[in-house]
Amino acid sequence: MSGPILPSLGNLTNLFELNLSHNQLSGAIPSQLGDLPNLQWLYLAGNQLTGCIPDALASTQNDFSGLGLTFCSPRASDPADRAVLEVF
Repeated sequence: MSGPILPSLGNLTNLFELNLSHNQLSGAIPSQLGDLPNLQWLYLAGNQLTGCIPDALASTQNDFSGLGLTFCSPRASDPADRAVLEVF
């Protein structure tokens, strides 16, 4: 896949896991993904994403370090305030 991540994915309220890794996705991570109440795993590695990681995604169990992006709010990136990350 290529192009931006569609904000309409934020409408999939029963989504538990979303694997978009190793595509040619570009642009920002839509803040709507942070609105998904059941999202636990989000795989985004291997894309050309820009911007910052929406703060609401800090509670998912992911390692965002490979993206080269920071959380939009400095407080969200503080390890004391975040859920334990699991490397995939």
